[in-house]
Amino acid sequence: MTTLQLRERIDRLDKLARGLAREALVIGKGNDPLLYAERQAYLAAVFDAIRGLEAARVALARAAQRMGREKR
Repeated sequence: MTTLQLRERIDRLDKLARGLAREALVIGKGNDPLLYAERQAYLAAVFDAIRGLEAARVALARAAQRMGREKR
């Protein structure tokens, strides 16, 4: 995997996390047919997914930085 491919993956993970954050914002307003407990469970899962995507993005960003330093 090249540094360019890593950066593309980082960008995809960032876009996914931003999309889920928008989802959380919309659902968090409560304009949906979900019951309170259902909404809270859904939002907790969405936030877990966002945290996972962010952790993956950070791991790849660190790897890309390391690879960039090693090329010098």
